[in-house]
Amino acid sequence: MSYVGVVEWVMMSYVGVVEWVVMSYVGVVEWVMSYVGVVEWVMSYVGVVEWVMSYVGVVEGSVYWVGLVTVAWWLVYVMCELVAGLRKFVYARLVSPHQDLARKYGGKWAVVTGCTDGLGKEFARQLAKRGCNLLLISRTLQKLHNVQRQIESECPDIETEVIQVDFTHGREVYTNITSHLQGKHIAILVNNVGLNIYPPKKFPAVSEEEIWDLGGDTQNHLRHHKP
Repeated sequence: MSYVGVVEWVMMSYVGVVEWVVMSYVGVVEWVMSYVGVVEWVMSYVGVVEWVMSYVGVVEGSVYWVGLVTVAWWLVYVMCELVAGLRKFVYARLVSPHQDLARKYGGKWAVVTGCTDGLGKEFARQLAKRGCNLLLISRTLQKLHNVQRQIESECPDIETEVIQVDFTHGREVYTNITSHLQGKHIAILVNNVGLNIYPPKKFPAVSEEEIWDLGGDTQNHLRHHKP
């Protein structure tokens, strides 16, 4: 029996050792697997980071091309503006002052209404400098003569005539204008005269008499006039 007891003790001890070894090995394996899990989690995180970085790369590439196109468009715009500005400067300073408008538009005379002040007066002066004879129309005779003398002193080679007209008198004033147009080839009309309707109206609601009173038919009256 003692021999049997020894055998049992040996067997139980051996089994215990085996169980300890196996269980320890299993524990080590589980620990290693948990480490592998951590590594896999880290790698998945790295994958996410790489994906984000690739997306950032795409965005950076898009921003680069958008920026490049924007800069190119801006450079083209600036160059166009510079060319347009240079063209206007050259035309205004070198070409326009030397144009013979009478030859360009096929007639020697220009009619300027409302010519005694402001824009109308300056139009008359510039037309005279470009070779046009002037028919000056306004309602104040003294101012007309003042402008006439100034223009003739600046441009002694041109002819000028003045017509005193108050366009608020309607169509009757055109009889006087027509008499001065006889024998003149009118090439240019600067219609700088006009009044306002109060209260304002849409054009279809404006009567023919109101159009005449506003001086608005001057262009139609002179459009086809030739000697």
